[in-house]
Amino acid sequence: MFFMLVCSLQFTSCSKEESTNNNIPALQLKTNGIYTSADTAIAEGSQITIGLKAFANQGENLCNLLVISNDSVRLLDYGFNASVIDKDVLINKNSDSIQKLDFIIRNTKGLSTSLQIVLTKNGSAYKPIIYYPEITLGGQSNLIVGSFYSLGNGLVYNQNDAFQNQSLINLLYFYHTLEFNTLASPGANVIGIYLGANAPEFWTLKNTTYFSRNTINIPTSSFDNASNDSLIIANTFINGGRKAKGLTSGQIWAFQTENNKFGLIKILEVNGQESGTVKIAVKMQQ
Repeated sequence: MFFMLVCSLQFTSCSKEESTNNNIPALQLKTNGIYTSADTAIAEGSQITIGLKAFANQGENLCNLLVISNDSVRLLDYGFNASVIDKDVLINKNSDSIQKLDFIIRNTKGLSTSLQIVLTKNGSAYKPIIYYPEITLGGQSNLIVGSFYSLGNGLVYNQNDAFQNQSLINLLYFYHTLEFNTLASPGANVIGIYLGANAPEFWTLKNTTYFSRNTINIPTSSFDNASNDSLIIANTFINGGRKAKGLTSGQIWAFQTENNKFGLIKILEVNGQESGTVKIAVKMQQ
């Protein structure tokens, strides 16, 4: 809705001369190499890459790119303002027997062009998962429990050790008066939270973990009972944020690692602030 509003505001600010330009945008699918560009049958849970190129076509600037699954689920709602866009989108096949993917480009006048690909389910590609049943992380002022975590080896690191193992760190935990209890990563532009020359803002290698924009609305029992990556794939996202803020017990967040592995985090406990702790459980793709 926000990006639609941006488009609307841009349109109302156009001059009278500009508003007479009725050229609709052009939208193309990339066809070479790794890209899926036509209707296809794939296994449930498998991943495809869609390459999108759009042009203003001598019309108004482009402002919104949408990817919609089965007329209802917005996989991507991307706002911008440019005459050209070139974007790759990763999509996981859902559990529906037929999945329609609509790709829509709009310009600042509200004119649009769309393309559609239909995915037919052909078997299942669900795989085993990695499960960390209880991880405890400390806030930035906790002198006993480390704030940094590696999803690769399942180890918690204090700040000094994390600095020495920058390539391994995927998650960090802190408290801030505006963001409250927060999960993030070294690549999330975390500045002024941790003190000293080995604080994350001074690292040379900063892995970025992305999080769902909102908590995942599923029962905690669904998380507990997940034994393969089907639930994870059902809750993947495209345009995530770099922090999960306002953590409270019982929440479930989806995440994506630097190397495009998806997973789910269940918040088990939140205790205190800068010197407190958070307990989480993680299930993620191998």
